[in-house]
Amino acid sequence: MNLFFIHPFSDGNGRTARLWHNVLLTNWNPIFEYIPLESQIEKFQKGYYKAIADCNSEGRSDHFIEFMLERIDEILDEYIEQVTHSDEMLSEYVKRMLEAMDFGVPYTSSEIMKRLGLKSRKHSGKII
Repeated sequence: MNLFFIHPFSDGNGRTARLWHNVLLTNWNPIFEYIPLESQIEKFQKGYYKAIADCNSEGRSDHFIEFMLERIDEILDEYIEQVTHSDEMLSEYVKRMLEAMDFGVPYTSSEIMKRLGLKSRKHSGKII
C-alpha cells in the first residue's frame, strides 16, 4: 500500500488543511462559518494528532473523520446549551424587541416603536 503525504509548505500545512476543512464545511452548511473549529483544536490537540497518526499508520481516513465528527457534535451541543441559557438571561423587554425585529435589518427608533406598539419615546426607554 502506498501512502502519499502532501506537505507543500515548510510550515503551516496543518493550518492550511484546517482552513480547507472549514471552507468545505461552511459550503456544506453555513452554520460552520460561526463555529471556530481551528480554535477548538487546542482543546483536543492530543486526540487530534493521535487520529492523524492512526490514519497515517493504517492508510485510512476513518479515525480522523470520526474524531472530527465527534468534536463537531460536542461543539454544537455546547453552542445549543449556550443559546438555550442565554435566552433565560434576557429581560422580557429585550425578548419582545428581538421578536419584533428581523436579523440583519437596520431599524430607526420610530420603526422599532411602531413594531412594538409604543406611542411615545417615554415608554421606549423601558425596552431599550
